[in-house]
Amino acid sequence: MRYRLALIVPPYLLLSLLAYGLAFLLRFDFQPSAERWAIFGSTVWWVLAAKLGCALAWGEFRRSFRFASMRNLLPLGLCTATAFGIVWTLNPLLTSEASIPRSVIIIDAALSLLLLGGMRIGYRTLFEIIQPMFHSDISQRTLIYGTSQTSFAIMRMLSAMARGNHPYRPIGFVSGDATRRQSLIAGMQVHALDVKGGWKRIQEETQAEVLLIPGDTPGRIVRDLLHDCSRHDIDVFVIPSVDDLVDGRFKLTVRDVTVSDLLRREPNQLDMDAIRSYVSGKRVLVTGGAGSIGSELCRQIVNLN
Repeated sequence: MRYRLALIVPPYLLLSLLAYGLAFLLRFDFQPSAERWAIFGSTVWWVLAAKLGCALAWGEFRRSFRFASMRNLLPLGLCTATAFGIVWTLNPLLTSEASIPRSVIIIDAALSLLLLGGMRIGYRTLFEIIQPMFHSDISQRTLIYGTSQTSFAIMRMLSAMARGNHPYRPIGFVSGDATRRQSLIAGMQVHALDVKGGWKRIQEETQAEVLLIPGDTPGRIVRDLLHDCSRHDIDVFVIPSVDDLVDGRFKLTVRDVTVSDLLRREPNQLDMDAIRSYVSGKRVLVTGGAGSIGSELCRQIVNLN
């Protein structure tokens, strides 16, 4: 963004100033004396300068607010700790009249971490939760099959993508495990298929229009889901797995269910070390190498070498 710093630095300084002022108010029971306010006025400029310098040094202004996650809290914590260390170290060098109470420095560091972290989380909440509420009329109510990490990743992907890039609005998860009924994932209900009513009950409760299936779902389950959803006017689509994306077989997009999805079996556990020793360093002829099975064999054999 061309004017990124111009947009980010002012809120950062404002929240840092708010944290420092609140630290004085909390420390002195919201009734600081004139002398305490004089200390605040004489030190606020260099305290803010220390915080701003640490933020620049740790690259805080280069981190995306839109995709803020728990990983952003560690650099923010280190940035806050560095600023705390600088203020703590320089404070004894001031005269006694201008010295900042040490408890104020500690409170300020804690408030800075909370306010700045909250700003990042608040921006993401605005983009992923609040903003989609105003587009609910043009979005398709979407269920996601499974409660695995892959299913959760699909929900995160749809939430993180701009609303204009896809028509899907996640409203919940579907699981074949009855023990997951009443469970919540990212605030969304998990609907159990094994509970009385099955898909009819789920359709009535959610008014779902689309079901998204992870690409690694076994074929038997895909067949059952496709059959049941077709009876309740729910469209079924597949999200390619990470392996499919890396191998280049599919691109990152929702696709229709294919014959291969329906025929997919549970993965067999192969002895890759034995296979590698059998073909490594040898010239291998693959018959039908231009077909789907032959081309996959070629990819696997190349990886073994």
